Amino acid sequence: MENEFLRKRLQQFEERLDSELTSRKELEQKLGELQSAYEGAKKMAHQLKRKCHHLTCDLEDTRLQLENQQSRNHELEKKQKKFDTQLAQALGESVFEKGLREKVTQENTSVRWELGQLQQQLKQKEQETSQLKQEVETLQAHKRELLGLSSLGENCVAGLKERLWKLESSALEQQKIQNQQENTIKQLQQLRQRFELEIERMKQMHQKDREDQEEELEDVRQSCQKRLRQLEMQLEQEYEEKQMVLHEKQDLEGLIGTLCDQLEQSEAKCEDALKTQKALTADLENMHSELENMTRSKSLVDEQLYRLQFERADLLKRIDEDQDDLNDLMQKHKDLIAQSATDIGQIQELQLQLEEAKKEKHKLQEQLQVAQMRIEYLEQSTVDRAIVSRQEAVICDLENKTEFQKVQIKRFEVLVIRLRDSLIKMGEELTQAAKSESQQRESSEYYQRRLQELKADMEELVQREAEASRRCMELEKYVEELAAVRQTLQTDLETSIRRIADLQAALEEVASSDSDTESVQTAVDCSSGRKETDNISLLSSQPEGSLQSWLSCTLSLATDTMRTPSRQSASSSHILSS
Repeated sequence: MENEFLRKRLQQFEERLDSELTSRKELEQKLGELQSAYEGAKKMAHQLKRKCHHLTCDLEDTRLQLENQQSRNHELEKKQKKFDTQLAQALGESVFEKGLREKVTQENTSVRWELGQLQQQLKQKEQETSQLKQEVETLQAHKRELLGLSSLGENCVAGLKERLWKLESSALEQQKIQNQQENTIKQLQQLRQRFELEIERMKQMHQKDREDQEEELEDVRQSCQKRLRQLEMQLEQEYEEKQMVLHEKQDLEGLIGTLCDQLEQSEAKCEDALKTQKALTADLENMHSELENMTRSKSLVDEQLYRLQFERADLLKRIDEDQDDLNDLMQKHKDLIAQSATDIGQIQELQLQLEEAKKEKHKLQEQLQVAQMRIEYLEQSTVDRAIVSRQEAVICDLENKTEFQKVQIKRFEVLVIRLRDSLIKMGEELTQAAKSESQQRESSEYYQRRLQELKADMEELVQREAEASRRCMELEKYVEELAAVRQTLQTDLETSIRRIADLQAALEEVASSDSDTESVQTAVDCSSGRKETDNISLLSSQPEGSLQSWLSCTLSLATDTMRTPSRQSASSSHILSS
């Protein structure tokens, strides 16, 4: 009777064990589902990191394009300086030629004045000679009259002869003077003809030089027009490339929205899994109470305990090995946390550099405003081309400085890309840890099979159940630790998104200083960007809103970049018209 009673008790005990094993399997299945949900969330985070990496690669490409554009601008500045020096040389030569012309004209006027004076003197001498001829004629007439008079004496004839000789000597002197004056007049006429020939030759040389200078200026103008056309074509190509980038960003927006929805779903699943885990812990406590009641039947299975001690020792060894593997995983996790701390320090340094870039940007904006005011004043007033060219050179320098600031901002974005690559590596190491965890799960399943084979031994089953409960607690702790790691990674992602939003806002402020109307529009965009950055603090509860704010900042930056080439083309057309 006692044997039958013991058999019935054993059958009841086996039935209870079966029911407990089924409940245990259900609990393990629920734990597996929770772990799969957690792995899905990690995969989604890894995909998000990859998307961020692609975006950073795009930013690197744009930075390289900006560097190429800056080098082209430097080359254009050098060519503009050469053109200015050539213009200055041409102006100096023209001034020198003007001085030579003035000297020639002065000499010509002096020669003409001397010719006029000599002609006047010649006329006076001719008048004097005519008067002397008249006197000679009158004297000859008087002589004839005197010769005709026979009553006069020899004294009168001698006096008349003396007067006649004097008059003849004076007439000879007058003829000599007249001949000398005629010779001087001929020499002056020859000099006049020579000067006229030299003046004509100088005019021809000056005309040739002028034609050469005009041809050179036309060549320089044509080359400048060709360069400007090439620059316009390059600006159009860059504008098209920016539009392509905008389309790609819009596509990425859709992907990020879907990823946000999937993240929300995974978070909801995690919350449900935590609730079910709590319920399972309550069930485990009830099972422990039942197992304590079952320990009373310990004396029935003492003989089988000796058989299974060897297997227990093997299992303990394997458990120790698993514990060592877990310790290695925890050490890797700590290393990853330290690496994330260094990445955060680098991001802070980037923020300081961004603040310095903003200060320099404000200074450059003030200089640009002053230069624009000076250009407007110079356009209203008639100023020399040299002053206008200097002002244009100052404006080009300021624009180059702004381009340099943009290049620095792109370099900071490249650093952010590198940090994001390090985060991706951390995610890969976490996946490796998950694989090792799956291996541990397989080993635990193997131990569970061993426990199913040891149904007969009641005390050993109690011990195995205690070990299983302890293992479940360890797994729960490990899940909690992984959840904490996930939260830290999420906070790091939030901080990186904030920094990217700040960078985009800074770029918007740089692009908004071009015109008054655009400054109003960008001010509205910046206010919306600030509201979105305030909402980023709630990213843990609202991840989709934070990502949407970041996307709005990127879109506003893209619109500003689309406006910049149109402004540059307008400025180039204005320079051509001036």
